[in-house]
Amino acid sequence: MSNIDGFKEALETLQFLDEESRARILADIAEKDPRLAARLKEGLFDFSDLQFLLATDFKVIWWEVPRITWQLALRKAPSGVLKMLERHMSKRAFQEFSELLSNQGPQPAAQVLRAQNEICETIRHFARLGKMAIPSAHRNNPMV
Repeated sequence: MSNIDGFKEALETLQFLDEESRARILADIAEKDPRLAARLKEGLFDFSDLQFLLATDFKVIWWEVPRITWQLALRKAPSGVLKMLERHMSKRAFQEFSELLSNQGPQPAAQVLRAQNEICETIRHFARLGKMAIPSAHRNNPMV
């Protein structure tokens, strides 16, 4: 008999859904079990959670993901994600990358979302391998 963690499986399934479907399913779960819905929401990861990426994990992801993907993904990035980049990059590298972003013309929203999802999937991949933690305000703020 296999050991299946239903919570973990539900979380992984929700991770791969679009935001609208995810929100609808979480709302249905919240009607039946508000605590479970809250736990699931806390465990979900999306592009805005990159702001909580640890410096060591950022270095891995930065070199793993092609620059063009970063350029696309950061077009509509939350300010916290941009601040994370600034924190973890040298001043010169951040300035150069910022110039690339500002000189880039308009891009299709679907491409931007695909790029953001590619970065998130790369992080999930490394997390599944045990090489990094999924960034989260809760997980990266250890108790001392």
